[in-house]
Amino acid sequence: MSLVEYKDIVFFIGNGASRQNFDLNKLKEKGIIIGCNALYRDFIPDILIVLDGKMMRELKTNNYKGKVLTSKGQGVRPENTTQWRTANFRTSGAFGLQYVTKVINPLRCYTLGMDGYPGNIYRGTPCYSVSGNLKFDKIVPQYVDAVKNSTVEVVNVNTVDSWKTEIPNYRFIGYDRFEEELKTI
Repeated sequence: MSLVEYKDIVFFIGNGASRQNFDLNKLKEKGIIIGCNALYRDFIPDILIVLDGKMMRELKTNNYKGKVLTSKGQGVRPENTTQWRTANFRTSGAFGLQYVTKVINPLRCYTLGMDGYPGNIYRGTPCYSVSGNLKFDKIVPQYVDAVKNSTVEVVNVNTVDSWKTEIPNYRFIGYDRFEEELKTI
């Protein structure tokens, strides 16, 4: 069951460096806003995806009151947490994109900060190492799998198309084009 009322548009926010200069407040009231991990430090989404135990403890310590989605088996959880199980993910981004395409199933999902290359805007802060050893060659195929196994149009908003896929329901746009599309939503 979905954590939010159905909407045609979902904005799925990762923490990649590409979204650093975009004002997320522009997305309010235009669709469902789903974000990952430390996003709550700067912006409260409709749903926050958290898989990491340290981040869950941070949310609980800070008495986070927003809706949280995690995988089954997480121990420490804030009170508004829902658990959902899926396969084939290693990150909150891959897990969340599967939730969007399988459960919410909107007409369109814009992804921001789902870079698929190194550069997390919270790097060096609590719960984020300075080294950031993620292997992006393993993560991008998980994003692509979530898209190709759905009917949702996924629009990757970024500075570089690191997903490099020719799936019919996928397209890449830059932030300038995204700003133009936002005017019509």
